[in-house]
Amino acid sequence: MTQAETWIPSCSVEEAHEILTRSGSPLEIEVDVFNGRQLKVWKNQPPSMREFYLQVTEEYKNKTYVVYGEERYSFQGLFHSSIKCAVAFKNVYGIKKGDRVTICSRNRPAYLAAFWACHLLGAVSVLLDPLLPLEPLKHCLTLAKCTILILDPDRADMVHPIASELKKTTGISVYIVFNDQATGVRWAGMDAWTTVCSEDREASEDILNNDPNVLPDDDAAIFFTSETTGLPKAVLTSHRACLTAPFNDSLLEGRERLRQGEPVQLGSSQNSNVQGGILLPRVMCHIGPFASMMTCTYRGLKLVITRTWDPPEVVKHPFSRYTTLLTICSVAIVIRELADNGLAGYPLESVVFTGGTIPSSFFQSVRKGFPQTRVQQVYGITETTGAVGGFGKDGYGIQDWYAPVMIITGICRYLLLPYIAA
Repeated sequence: MTQAETWIPSCSVEEAHEILTRSGSPLEIEVDVFNGRQLKVWKNQPPSMREFYLQVTEEYKNKTYVVYGEERYSFQGLFHSSIKCAVAFKNVYGIKKGDRVTICSRNRPAYLAAFWACHLLGAVSVLLDPLLPLEPLKHCLTLAKCTILILDPDRADMVHPIASELKKTTGISVYIVFNDQATGVRWAGMDAWTTVCSEDREASEDILNNDPNVLPDDDAAIFFTSETTGLPKAVLTSHRACLTAPFNDSLLEGRERLRQGEPVQLGSSQNSNVQGGILLPRVMCHIGPFASMMTCTYRGLKLVITRTWDPPEVVKHPFSRYTTLLTICSVAIVIRELADNGLAGYPLESVVFTGGTIPSSFFQSVRKGFPQTRVQQVYGITETTGAVGGFGKDGYGIQDWYAPVMIITGICRYLLLPYIAA
C-alpha cells in the first residue's frame, strides 16, 4: 500500500475551505451582483489589474521579478519599463481605457513591460499565440480589432509583407517590434521597441496620477482558444476574472497544507528567507502560464522565462544561482521532457499540468521523476468551456482525487465571433 493510499488528512476539504475563507481572512469570500446574477468573489481582491500591479510593485520593489537567461529585472525595474511604455502608448499612439493592444511574441521581459503598460492605462491586452501560422493569425487579428500590434522579430518577418493589408482589414494602426541590438531595425513602417520607450519623468507622473477608473468587471484581456475544432475563438475576460487566479492558487495551497497539518502562509512570500520561482516553458498567452504569472506576481516570486523551448538547455539552466525553483507550469509532455532530460529529482514544490486530463500511466511516470512534488491539473478556455478549474495534490492519483480543490473561475465573459452576413 502506497503512502498516498494510507494518508489520513488532518481535516476535510470543506473544513479547510471554511477556515481559509472565514470573515477577516485574506481569502474571505463575499457575494456580489453582476448583470443581475449573484457571484461569490474574493473580498480582498484589488478592483483592477492596474491597482494590483501598483500594490505588488510597492510591496516587492527590490525583489527580483523576472529571470531571463543571465538577465535580471526587479519588480521596480520592470515597473519602470512599464511606465515608459505606457507613456508612449498614451502620448505617442493615443491609447486610452478600453483600447486594445495585441502582443504576439515569445516570452521576454519586454512582453511583461508591454502587458502591464496596457493595464496602467486601462487598455485591454490581447495575448496571441506566436506559433500560429499566418492565416489563423490574420483571423485572430480580425477578431481582436486592436489599435497596436506588438511583435517579436520572427513574427515581424512574417507579418511585414502583409502589414498594409492588415491595417485595412483589422483596424491596426501601429506596429511595434521587440527589437534589440542584434536584430536592429529592419522593418519599414514598424516602430522599434528600443526607440518607442523613452524617458519622460513628467509624463511618467501623469500616468501614475491619472487613474482611468477601471471597475472589476470592465474588459481586461482577450485570450484565444486552441485550434482543436477549427479556427481559434476570441475570449474576452474581465479584471475580476484575471485577478481570481492568484487567490484561487492561494486557496489551493492553503487547503493542502491544512490537510497535511502544516502551517499556512497566505499571500506573499515576503517573510520567507528564500525567494522561490516559477518556470514558464510556454508563452503567457495560454491560460495556465498566464495564471502562474499572476500567482508569481501576487506572491513576490521570481518568474523564470525562456525564449524557446529546448529541454536539454532548460535543464542546464543554473537554477541554483538564480532561484529556488518551486513550480513548473506546462502541458504534460513538456513536464515529462524535463524529467527525461535530467531534471528528475529536482525538489519542486509543485508541477502544474495544463490541458486535458492525463492518463494514469503518464501521471505515474511524472510522479516517479518528482516523487515529493505537489501535482495540480488546470483546464479551461477551450472550444467547450469558458471556465478554468483545477485539481491537486494528495487526492491526485488516489480514489478521491477528483474532489475539486480550486474555485471554478468563470473567466469567459464573451466569445468574440466574426460577423457572418446572411
